[in-house]
Amino acid sequence: GFDGKAEKCAIYQMKKIGQDWEMGDPLDFCKADTAHSYGHPALSPDGSKMYFASDRNGGFGGFDIWVVSYSKRSKSWGEPVNLGPMINTAGNEYFPYLNEHNNQLYWSSDGLPGLGGLDLFTAIPTDEVTFWKEIENLREPLNSGGDDFGITLLNTNSEEGFFTSNRGDRKNNDDIYHFSIK
Repeated sequence: GFDGKAEKCAIYQMKKIGQDWEMGDPLDFCKADTAHSYGHPALSPDGSKMYFASDRNGGFGGFDIWVVSYSKRSKSWGEPVNLGPMINTAGNEYFPYLNEHNNQLYWSSDGLPGLGGLDLFTAIPTDEVTFWKEIENLREPLNSGGDDFGITLLNTNSEEGFFTSNRGDRKNNDDIYHFSIK
């Protein structure tokens, strides 16, 4: 699980060999820190950065959103950097996603003001990794009193996509929802 009670999670790199994928090793910063969990990896559109959630040391609370850059020269991921207190809170931040259409970061938080549970948020990055513009709760109907998370927009249409929610389900089952902004 990703709740800190079970085995810790790590981010692995896969290798493509012909038509097949071969399981690689955990990324170096995950290997070096087996006491914390790493998950929800999301690559930037150009593949140079990876955003992820972790409860590693140096954060602001439970799970935070971090970013790490890829070095083509060394063919490796560098040292993770926390996105800072404008994105991260004393609560939990999960499921980062950098959208290629508008270059905005999307993520879920239960520590920022919202409608309850995890809410979906968006922000515009700047040249400074810890400074963000126009941090916005995506409001209803995308957010609800339940947990709303894992948003992704279509590559072909920035006004349409999917997200996950347990809204209206007494057993807290997660369902995938489709949305289209009119």
